[in-house]
Amino acid sequence: MQPSAFRSGVLHNLYERQLAGIRKVVATMHEDLQYDYELEIGRLEE
Repeated sequence: MQPSAFRSGVLHNLYERQLAGIRKVVATMHEDLQYDYELEIGRLEE
C-alpha cells in the first residue's frame, strides 16, 4: 500500500523538492560519502 503522502500531489511535490535539495548538498561531499548517501536516497525512491 502506498503511503498517504504520495496520494497528495502537494505533499508528493514537496517530497520531490526535498530530495532534490538533499542531492545538491550530497554532490558537494566527498566521493565516499556521496556513494553512501546516494544508496540511501535510492532506497527512499523505491
